Amino acid sequence: MKFISLLFSAWVFSHNIIVAQITEDAAIKYAQKISVAKLDSTLTGKPLADWLRGIVGKNATIHWELNDCGEQTGNPEVDEKRDIPACVGLDVDLMDGRKVSMAILIGTYKKGIFGSPEIYDIFIDSNDGYHSIKRLSEFEKILRHKMKIKE
Repeated sequence: MKFISLLFSAWVFSHNIIVAQITEDAAIKYAQKISVAKLDSTLTGKPLADWLRGIVGKNATIHWELNDCGEQTGNPEVDEKRDIPACVGLDVDLMDGRKVSMAILIGTYKKGIFGSPEIYDIFIDSNDGYHSIKRLSEFEKILRHKMKIKE
């Protein structure tokens, strides 16, 4: 059995196949527990999932996923040679009709979760346009200003 395992490993490495070092479940759990103070030093140390729920309200829908931060080219010959960034993306459907997308860089697909997590992007899509935000504290101010949260 060890021989088959070694043979398979040799075949994988000889064919440059990317073996993911990160699973979606582990990435999402990690991101949900990140202290928002690590992502924005002006905020207190609540876990991201709790902080976000407090901002968007209990009735908003939040979808979490592992993604490539939009960095893959779509060309396998190019992408297999790169260590593609790994982001936990989340999409939020707010009760007032606005939509929020956020990406948090947590590592790479080859190396797994490592380094300090950071905000990669935050976007709010609303009736008055598409807004790009760089800090969680800005996100909180914009949402609280334009929306009354019903608890």
